[in-house]
Amino acid sequence: MKNITLQVLTDTTLSITWQGDFGPDDTVRIDRKVGEASWQSGFKTIRALDYSGTDTLSSVHTDTVYAYRLKLFEDNDISSHSQSVALLSAQCVPAYLTVRQIDQTTVRIAWRDQSVGETGFRIDRQIGDGVWQIAYAISDSNTCEFFDTRATSSAEIRYRIAAYSGASLSAFSQTVGVTLAQITLDNLYFGTETTFEVMTWNLLSFPRMDSITIGAVSQTIKALDIDVIGLQEIRSAAGFQQLLDSLGTWNGYRANSAAYDIDLAFVYNPANITLLQIYEIEAFRRNNAFPRTPLVIELVWQDIPLVVINNHYKAYDEEDDRSRRLNASTLLENYISDSLNDANVIVIGDLNDELTDAQPANVFWPFLSQSAEYKFTDYDIAIGSHTYWSYPTWPSHIDHILITNELFSAFANSVSEVKTIMVDNYMSGGWNEYAVKISDHRPVALKLAF
Repeated sequence: MKNITLQVLTDTTLSITWQGDFGPDDTVRIDRKVGEASWQSGFKTIRALDYSGTDTLSSVHTDTVYAYRLKLFEDNDISSHSQSVALLSAQCVPAYLTVRQIDQTTVRIAWRDQSVGETGFRIDRQIGDGVWQIAYAISDSNTCEFFDTRATSSAEIRYRIAAYSGASLSAFSQTVGVTLAQITLDNLYFGTETTFEVMTWNLLSFPRMDSITIGAVSQTIKALDIDVIGLQEIRSAAGFQQLLDSLGTWNGYRANSAAYDIDLAFVYNPANITLLQIYEIEAFRRNNAFPRTPLVIELVWQDIPLVVINNHYKAYDEEDDRSRRLNASTLLENYISDSLNDANVIVIGDLNDELTDAQPANVFWPFLSQSAEYKFTDYDIAIGSHTYWSYPTWPSHIDHILITNELFSAFANSVSEVKTIMVDNYMSGGWNEYAVKISDHRPVALKLAF
């Protein structure tokens, strides 16, 4: 059996055809797969000498992929399945293809998945006036991004993408291109349409250099496109308002209860989340364990309710300082277990201590001792190379993101990730420029795929 093809006959009818040399008693069994459902074995059985079979749909103009595979029954012999062929209508073509350089040799390709039941996506690449590199990359089903880490040409690099199923391919998306250049803060990347992101960032007496700091922070936030950002050390209410004004459609809230105006704040993108409320935890106000009252944002992202608690624990390494941090962890864990039981809770902040200390000295033991209830998503960063630690001048990793067990499965998703955002790598003066203009802390961000 060969040359198996699929053809649209009418708005509701498909034809499956094949070729070959067959006997009068040979039959062809057609299996069908609709969207993400399982294969329907023996959907139709037809005489091989008919050379075709039909299927009736409600409409061939659909985003659902209809796939077919054939098996020949010849006397006592049964062939293996043929490669499948599929209907991928114009509704299945990937849309909104964008490309963006995110470091010296990496381009991010992103698109919107318009099809249901595709095997994956084929990405073609063209450099300058060269020939297209067919199937330069293959991306899995239901993914919406690919990173080309071999982008080194000085000429424009162009990409196009199509959904595929078996041997069949949709029409191609539009072609988009990028010319590599020196990276800047605009090349930073983290957020996506299909994930929820949260970030913690100590901005060290914001804004340290007034409009220079505000401009750099605004540029970074826009590029990262993260849904919710918890900030620490926001000294100036006027500077914070200038930041919000520079962010356009973003909203935010700054507390004003901290001593010396070292206040907590949130900025968030209302295009991606629905705000329920922002508040300080009254039970912890003027509590010696918390020099800054924890600031909470309750929100909904794509029908999923989430609670983010922003913190800035006591600094320094005297015994009293460590005792206050341990007490803060104990009180916060009790608050979560009592008041936010079964909620999707994320605890973020400059927590001013390391996760890796032995138990007697570990201020996070109230959380670490309950591994079935809590997880520090950045634990691997803490035990990894100091290159990626959030506070490099010590060096140490003291900015953390904790989740409750309601979010464990989302964090385990292969698309989810946590990372220290190396903003200094996107500034021409590197760490020295970053530390002068922005902060002595790097931000840490979490991406969750539900």
